Amino acid sequence: MKTILHYLTCALFTLFFGSAHLLFAQCGSNVVNGTSTNLFTHIRNATNPVAADKNLNTIIFVHRNNAGAFGGNSGHLRYDISTNAGTSWTNDLGFLNPVNSSLGRYPNAIIHNPVNNTIPASAYLGYMAATISTVNSTWNGVVTGVRQLNGAGTTETYNQPVVAPQLIPQSMVKGAPGVYWAIDALFNGTNITGFVVYKGQWNANTNDIVWAFNYSVTPNFNTGFSNIPQVGDYHIGFDPTGTNGWISFLSHVSPGPANYAYYPVLYKTTNGGQTWTGPIQVNLNQFSCMTANTGTNVVTANFEHDLVVDALGNPHILTTICNGNNGYSVFYTSWHHMFDITQRNGIWVAYDLANVLAGRGSWGTSPNIISMDMAPQAARSADGTKLFFTWSDNSGYSLGTANNSPNMFGKALNISNWNWTPVKDFSSCNAAVAGKIIVPHVAPEVLEPSANVFKLAPVYGEMPLNDPALQANFNFLNNVTFSSTEFSLSTPSATMALQQGNPVLLCPGTTININPSAPVGDIVWSTGSTATAIAISSGSINTYSLIAQQGCLLGTLSIGITNMSVSASAPTVAVCPGQTLALTALGNAQTYSWMPGALSGTSAVITASSTAIYSLIAGSNAGCTITQTLAINLQPTPTLNVLGGTTLCVGSVLNATVTGAANYSWSTGATGSVVALSPTVNTSYSIAATSSANCAASIPFSIQVLPSPTVTASADKTVICFGQTVALTAAGALSYTWSNGSTSNPNTVTPSVSATFTVIGENSFGCAKSSSIALTVNPLPTVQIVTTRTAICKGEKQVLNASGASSYTWNTGSTTSSLQVNPLTTTAYTLYGIDAQNCNGQASIIIQVNDCLGLSNLESSLLFYPNPASQHLFVKGIQLKGITMYDISGKCVLQVNCNADNVEVSTAELPEGVYSVKINSTLGVFTRRISILHP
Repeated sequence: MKTILHYLTCALFTLFFGSAHLLFAQCGSNVVNGTSTNLFTHIRNATNPVAADKNLNTIIFVHRNNAGAFGGNSGHLRYDISTNAGTSWTNDLGFLNPVNSSLGRYPNAIIHNPVNNTIPASAYLGYMAATISTVNSTWNGVVTGVRQLNGAGTTETYNQPVVAPQLIPQSMVKGAPGVYWAIDALFNGTNITGFVVYKGQWNANTNDIVWAFNYSVTPNFNTGFSNIPQVGDYHIGFDPTGTNGWISFLSHVSPGPANYAYYPVLYKTTNGGQTWTGPIQVNLNQFSCMTANTGTNVVTANFEHDLVVDALGNPHILTTICNGNNGYSVFYTSWHHMFDITQRNGIWVAYDLANVLAGRGSWGTSPNIISMDMAPQAARSADGTKLFFTWSDNSGYSLGTANNSPNMFGKALNISNWNWTPVKDFSSCNAAVAGKIIVPHVAPEVLEPSANVFKLAPVYGEMPLNDPALQANFNFLNNVTFSSTEFSLSTPSATMALQQGNPVLLCPGTTININPSAPVGDIVWSTGSTATAIAISSGSINTYSLIAQQGCLLGTLSIGITNMSVSASAPTVAVCPGQTLALTALGNAQTYSWMPGALSGTSAVITASSTAIYSLIAGSNAGCTITQTLAINLQPTPTLNVLGGTTLCVGSVLNATVTGAANYSWSTGATGSVVALSPTVNTSYSIAATSSANCAASIPFSIQVLPSPTVTASADKTVICFGQTVALTAAGALSYTWSNGSTSNPNTVTPSVSATFTVIGENSFGCAKSSSIALTVNPLPTVQIVTTRTAICKGEKQVLNASGASSYTWNTGSTTSSLQVNPLTTTAYTLYGIDAQNCNGQASIIIQVNDCLGLSNLESSLLFYPNPASQHLFVKGIQLKGITMYDISGKCVLQVNCNADNVEVSTAELPEGVYSVKINSTLGVFTRRISILHP
């Protein structure tokens, strides 16, 4: 056996169909079979000692004789039979080869059931076994024969099909009705050098299988590593019709992959074995689900496998994929999984069935040692639509544990819909069989004991003394079944896409290559081509399809081919530069580009420029293009100019005028060529204009707003009395102009009434701003001296009463409002009054002192006030006729004619001074003196 190198590694859990491997326990039970002198009869994984026939519900198992129990020798062959699907057995029947001229080893079995027979006893057991010399125990041929299951009609023939040199015939299977097949290795005494195929034909006349040579091949083995061929086990299989058949072996042939590893190698027939073609070497390195788990190691198959061919004629190779050392050895302490490697539609794919923990198990002591790896066994339903895979492992192992306590695991596939069952553990849940499934063999065909139930026929060995050289017992593992409803897990598919896109658009008269968008392995096109890319031409086939392997899966793709057609149009109206224009493309192109402008789409909106010609470039995923040109009616753009200046003082108005177009729209909302603008800060405007052809243009226009001075007006006082002056002062500008016309600063004014004065200040930019200040002019109080008489006799007293102000001061110094006087001579009295606004007024009165020498004092009834007077002089008497005033020069300055008792004389226009007043009345003429004072 091959060397196993042990390295520590981490266990990896793989995924199957997007989820963790599903595992279900289904307890099998053991049913006792026959015995043998030793277990060696059963140790080759590729022999088929168990056969089953679903129409007869019958199983047979051929094994070597137990000489200690039944006599004879261990080269005699016996068989066990069950006609109720393994529920009960009849064991150790035979001998099958009673002559035993050469000792039988590693038997194979088939059941030949005559047409329309339903009785098990009328069927035949066919057998084939390698033989060794009774003299020197060397391999010397094969023994073949039949026995009717009723125990009669035994035949025994030696070396009928042999092509020397031979090794061990194995993998005996059914082909077409009445046709049987087996494969042997060509052996030079040291190495396997090739293979030979045996074909058996049922002879109804002799009721025997006549075997003959069919085909031999000596592959070009790769001997670069050790100068010898590296070969694992070998198989043959056919579909239910016997038309499509395959030879398989694990080896490494040239030309082929560079890594020194085991690969499935196959030969095939599609005409019932008349001709064979090959070798077909499956390069495991194409499967990413394998290479992703080997790191710096190499992908390799294990040393054992099994082969089954489905109803479609596709082979299924069941084997363990391992980490290899690039020297034909494996690391069981690294990732290894059970795989179904199959061909679908001519494409190789690999389905990861389950994680495997076991390493190689072994029993016995040297030289009597047997070993077992995973013991992969494959079977199918009679119609080939259901496939069943089993192997040995133990879920309690750590990675790489020797497989000395093996359980049987299984998984099944329905090729009608490519649905799988979960993985089943058939033995660990029954202590009677748990960990005891040593060197199992499963019949290549399953039973169908009831509707929709598929029952496998596995037989395994048992060593009571744990020594393969001593008596071996065999057991049938019952209840290894699957039901139709368990095929519930769909096979994932690779997602395929075309690099060029799908469907493919071709330009008229073009040819392109199409290929998948992602790397693929094997590929088959609907044209029959197996190249990665194929050439297609417009006007030819309009539908293609491909099937390709990607990663470990199979993907399919249907591809449509369409000829591209394109037309383009543009509006005929005039268009201006900068305006948008909708260009329209019609057709089935996949991309549309418009130049200039690099626009895309079937309805591209362009902005017209100086270019009046536009091009439409229509493209396809095939890489070809169609180009069309379009002319547009391009109008000139108006040239705009703005007049009116670019600066103004804040608060001012600038009349801007734009020329160059027919219609204008300002950003302010105004229209027309002339717009009054009065921004308060620096402002940018835009003017949109259109020509008579409706072409648009715009121009920016900015106004710099110059600052106005911050002018303030102040006064030394804002409330004065009539006749007072005020100093007005302006600040904040360079020059000033007052509302009274003055340009002085300060500006002195004497307002007669309350008034507001405004000053306009101008800064260095020529910008002006005004400020105002209000002055309140309070009138002078009307101070009066009221007395009963102004003429008194000497020695008399007179009371003078003040009115019209808030406080008073007399020229006598008195501050009372009532003053009693006793002048000796005619005396003038002046009263000074101050009102609530602190304004001054005065009045004067003359008290005439008469000697009163017997004359009637007629003027005693005459009132004359105020004195001094300011604005008005009041005269009260009896029948006044006229009043005349004279200045100190004797000039008449005022004359009033009247006929009243009370007269008011205006003195506001008279200059200040002392005047003589002549008063005429019916009582006489009186003269008084008065002073005029203006506050």
